[in-house]
Amino acid sequence: MVGRLKLAYHDLFYLQRWQTELIIEGHEIDLRDSWERERVSAYLSVAPHLKKNSGVTADKLWPLPWDRKALAKEFNMENIHERIDEFKKRVDEHKKRVAEKKNGKLRN
Repeated sequence: MVGRLKLAYHDLFYLQRWQTELIIEGHEIDLRDSWERERVSAYLSVAPHLKKNSGVTADKLWPLPWDRKALAKEFNMENIHERIDEFKKRVDEHKKRVAEKKNGKLRN
């Protein structure tokens, strides 16, 4: 990290606390950006081989730790009934597609 800042090693000890916190925060942002670039690169390399409406996104393909924190903020007890209803609909749709596929009505 010292090399990226172009800061001499002995000068690192003369920084104030708030300066050090900003340096660390900037370093974490740089790390996240590099991981995000890797994730998008992986998605773009896989995307031509996915079905058209597969619903796979870069977030679903390669979840990162900070995605879970954002998801935890979205999840709360107020919207749990909506999420359960949505899940039930998806299960019913899946069962219907499996039944149609089994009967030969649906290809793929």
